[in-house]
Amino acid sequence: MKKIIIRKNYTLDDYIREYSATKEWDGLGRTELSKDKEFGGSSFYASLRAFSKKRVDVLDKVLPPSENIKGINRSNYKIEDYKTEYFENNQWHGMNRRELQNDKKFGGNNFYESLRRFSKHHVGALDEVLPASMRVDRSNYCIEDYKQEYSENKEWHSLSRGGLQSDKKLGGSSFYNSLSRFNKKRPGSLDEVLPGKTQRDWTEQDPVEYFRQRYSHIKSRSQLAKEDRELYKKLREERRLDEVLPSENTIKRQALEKSIDKRSVRRERHFWDNNDPVKYFYKHYPNIKSRRQLQEEDKGVYCILYKMGKLDEILPEKQEKRDWTRKDPTKYFEENYPQIKTRKQLRNADRGLYHILKKTGGLDKVLPSVDTLKRQALEKVLVRYLS
Repeated sequence: MKKIIIRKNYTLDDYIREYSATKEWDGLGRTELSKDKEFGGSSFYASLRAFSKKRVDVLDKVLPPSENIKGINRSNYKIEDYKTEYFENNQWHGMNRRELQNDKKFGGNNFYESLRRFSKHHVGALDEVLPASMRVDRSNYCIEDYKQEYSENKEWHSLSRGGLQSDKKLGGSSFYNSLSRFNKKRPGSLDEVLPGKTQRDWTEQDPVEYFRQRYSHIKSRSQLAKEDRELYKKLREERRLDEVLPSENTIKRQALEKSIDKRSVRRERHFWDNNDPVKYFYKHYPNIKSRRQLQEEDKGVYCILYKMGKLDEILPEKQEKRDWTRKDPTKYFEENYPQIKTRKQLRNADRGLYHILKKTGGLDKVLPSVDTLKRQALEKVLVRYLS
């Protein structure tokens, strides 16, 4: 059970004493402290915030500066201090600026934000402290420069043009976009730098196996079409896309096939030559009252009865019109459908009876709804209480 601390009469010294005594809060920034419910940091911070409204600079006296979780105060930093700190933190050296900005583990985000604010008053400080952006400046590129960069990046050679355009991990997208802009000024540059489209010989390799070996990371058809249009078209021509990337309709059909009664699937081809479907129905499905029930339970029996024209004999599509002026629907239900427990079952088994009970208000008598059961229970409680 958590210990509840009353801080109503706390002084500044009390807050400083509690903060220094709670070792679990060491290393937490103000935002993290305000969200800490495990060790009570959130209630401490809320109380301190309320106390700080009465006295100025209370937060800074109790807590370390908010921009610096590690205890580094950069308020008086000069450009050399930023260079020194960056040089001393080796874990930041492999990061680009965006990664440094998002780095909370090693405090890179605080360093970057402080440097960014400093650069507003000292233009060029970001470029002076941090290494140049990882982007390649291709503003003055000629055709030979594009050829050289493409030949040096061996990892791009296995990619198609669509794959190169979507490759952000290895920088292929920025290269392709720059080359496309250059191609507008000098038509034909794309074909000169990038290898021409080579038609693969699909007689020697299976497109499905080719996909599984090279594109196991792809999860959608649109993604495949973007990365390898030729393979996508080949799989589509051979109607084998469902083998590697099944569509929603295929997935639904497969699920439906699995749900079909195994008895229907396992029957031999000439099973019905030696078995009478009508007798089989009466023996195995005596409780089925509608065609829909039979179709869901055993599609094979339903189909053979339909082909033989026996469905009307066993399960007439339309029941004879009943005269409900002479029959009591409630008694009819109790006599013919004692096994039915839900309204959905009754609607599937005998839609006419369901509607007449609903129309006359008898549905709540034979199959009460949840609201009706609650109301009846409440009425019993009220009667018991009043009596």
